[in-house]
Amino acid sequence: EVIFNTESFLEQNTLPFMLQCEKKSIDFNLTIAPDVPRWIRSDPARIKQIIDNIINNGIRFTETGYVALNVRSQAAEASSDEMTLELHFEDTGIGIPEGSIETIFDPFEQLGSNRSERYGGTGLGLPIVRDTIQHLGGKIRVESKTGEGSHFYVTLPVTEAEEPMLPEKARGTTSADLSSLRLLYV
Repeated sequence: EVIFNTESFLEQNTLPFMLQCEKKSIDFNLTIAPDVPRWIRSDPARIKQIIDNIINNGIRFTETGYVALNVRSQAAEASSDEMTLELHFEDTGIGIPEGSIETIFDPFEQLGSNRSERYGGTGLGLPIVRDTIQHLGGKIRVESKTGEGSHFYVTLPVTEAEEPMLPEKARGTTSADLSSLRLLYV
């Protein structure tokens, strides 16, 4: 676990998806609620893996409309830094047939050969997402209807953090006396 800037992390990790969506002429929306803390302590590599897999699927299975990620947070207790980061992924794609939602988390499950031929993929993304979320102590819930798109709700426990203090050298300051140095401006 490390401390990282939530907004910067989300913006940097969704920028490639904005470009993918632009190529497909679909919209991509990232919304970060004001209640999301600026700095959190968690595992950014694993959160990125979750974001990448779910958004990639949303883009792959959406021909018109949009793919979106809405992020908010909820405090666990008033006196604690512990909180829940809530990621709501939504798309206007082809959706998941009723009764098949549980099987999408089975390895190599593709919900029919015509889907795998048309849209590609290995059927490993969502099982990896589920296992990663469980490893982080979170939960995932899915709502979907064929032809109406999908909603993936992910909750992850995180800790609100303070901005990390950088060592003096990293901030560009030093305790050395530089008054005797000459500067040449060109």
